[in-house]
Amino acid sequence: MAKSATRSPATAGRCYASVTDMVRDLLADDPDFVAEFEQGLAERQLVKALAVLRNLACLSQKELADRMGCGQPKVSKIENGVDADVRFGDVIAYLTATGHEVRIGFVPAGATPQPVRVELPKPADQPKARPTRKLSAAAY
Repeated sequence: MAKSATRSPATAGRCYASVTDMVRDLLADDPDFVAEFEQGLAERQLVKALAVLRNLACLSQKELADRMGCGQPKVSKIENGVDADVRFGDVIAYLTATGHEVRIGFVPAGATPQPVRVELPKPADQPKARPTRKLSAAAY
């Protein structure tokens, strides 16, 4: 029989809007860890946005790589890396392959960075979902 999942007393009855909120709350007594956690998230805003765009385009890493003219490992490396390690040319190729374009904005030095914003297409503009195949119990 499977063990039922139970919440620890620290999280019982609590709901969090995000993992970040949970980390801030549960590890409030370790501000260094919380700061390091938040810094890690901040360093991956672009690559997370790219992965979201690939998924919205209903493309696998292999399919995207074919469109970019590279191998799947390169797409994986981009998506699992940090923003500072991504080459600008790779961002352009990635976005082009997902049907997007690059627009750059500039802000004064010292301004508070804003999160990467992904504009989602209107529902009518979204690509059709990949067809799925239903499997019978005999297929397992």
